[in-house]
Amino acid sequence: MTAHIESAGWENPIEEYQNVEAAAANKVLTSATDLAENSGVDYKTQHVKDNHPAEGIIEAANSNKSDLIIMASHGRRGIKKVILGSVANEVVSHSPIPVLIVR
Repeated sequence: MTAHIESAGWENPIEEYQNVEAAAANKVLTSATDLAENSGVDYKTQHVKDNHPAEGIIEAANSNKSDLIIMASHGRRGIKKVILGSVANEVVSHSPIPVLIVR
């Protein structure tokens, strides 16, 4: 299918999606890098592709032998939290590494 799309002169939608996602990840990681450098803390950024966010965060923290996971939370409460779910809550619930949630 991809070869057919490319031979017709259309852009590869999978490649385009991956490029957009990589650019978005780079923007977030650049912002995190700036904050870490300005705070004087040791850090490592990593873009984990093709994984559920909570699983990717826990996997990356384990593989990097992290001693703390720091996450931001939107601070949703009540029914919104139940309906929308929470990556931070899932990481807290499943991570063997301590998690600090900042709002």
